[in-house]
Amino acid sequence: MQVKSKIGTICMQISVVFDKDKHNSFPRRRTYAYTKGRAYVPRKEAHINEERDKGYHSGDCKFYINAYCRKRDNLVYIMKINGEHNHPLVKNINMVAFHYCKLTPEMHDDVKLFATCGVRTGAIIEVLQVKYPDNDASSMYLELMKQQQENPTFHVDACFEGQDNHLTRLCWMSPSQLQLWSCFHDVVLLDTTAKTNRYFMILYIVILIDNHNRSRLAATAIVSDEIKETFSWLFSSISKATNRLIPKLLYTDADPAMVAAASSTWTTIKHHFCLFHIRKNLEKHFLGKYGEEKWKEFFTVFCHARNSRVEFIFEEKWAALLQKYDDAANYLQRHLYKCRETWALYFTHRAFNAGLQSTQRVESYNGIIKNNVNGSSSLMELERTIERLLIKES
Repeated sequence: MQVKSKIGTICMQISVVFDKDKHNSFPRRRTYAYTKGRAYVPRKEAHINEERDKGYHSGDCKFYINAYCRKRDNLVYIMKINGEHNHPLVKNINMVAFHYCKLTPEMHDDVKLFATCGVRTGAIIEVLQVKYPDNDASSMYLELMKQQQENPTFHVDACFEGQDNHLTRLCWMSPSQLQLWSCFHDVVLLDTTAKTNRYFMILYIVILIDNHNRSRLAATAIVSDEIKETFSWLFSSISKATNRLIPKLLYTDADPAMVAAASSTWTTIKHHFCLFHIRKNLEKHFLGKYGEEKWKEFFTVFCHARNSRVEFIFEEKWAALLQKYDDAANYLQRHLYKCRETWALYFTHRAFNAGLQSTQRVESYNGIIKNNVNGSSSLMELERTIERLLIKES
């Protein structure tokens, strides 16, 4: 369930299971409420010097729905609805609901009819834009297809799923980006960012480094999830557009889905992890536990081990790190040591990396884009923002 309001609260499922089927453990009762809608109740007393203040965003909205799935017929019954809200609701829900991020069956019928009659792609796009002016996803897709009609080298790849043909994946590369890729595809940076459109679709940014050490936007995509299949689709789409020019080095965060997709799709590529994300993960696990002073000492020792250029020196310093901070040994061994070839300097310095150690260049692009769009922007606004960024680059 998704309900949206002007204060940005997302109504998603909060599953409170009261009764389960004895045979298949299927939940029979659920409560649907605002994830940020209930009053904040602290679970324990906070220790200022030992724990981080995470904060909270509860709005104390009373809206909820109780549902029950009857065993006899497996039908879902609404038992109670509390429609009380403490905030105004969005009136133009047809402009923000994910249901409208799609090509409707009528649009597909029109496209099929025009294509059967031999109508050229540009004319089909113009007709659909006039006939369906309010569909955001179709407007963006048709705008990109129009650019492809004007220049056949313009790459557009899209996926539509479900009976309602809703948009789930869209990747595009302009001719200038394809030319950049052909020249500077040795080192590639990839990262994702959210809250760039009203449909909660995730924006993928692919960055290259040119011969003047400048960051260049090489490819863009919007997708509905971050799973291995989606990353594999993105890598395959880029390979198809670039005539299988596979990068030699890929810099990303340590997302397991991205790692698995890269190793299975771009089999010859080397994968390095962003040190910035590694530090953030370490902060998440140990800053609140150690406190500021001990955390700084811990991270300094970690960096000394990481920056070792000889393997046996790295192993010695790593062993000293584990011995000194034995309460962190379990995390360090399970999450970092197993993949040390992707972040330890004794291994990463063997490959050309254009002086990179993180995906900070991508984060800079994300910041520029988010200065122009936000979580309430349309897909067309996002596409035009990226187009203006490409024009400014050139």
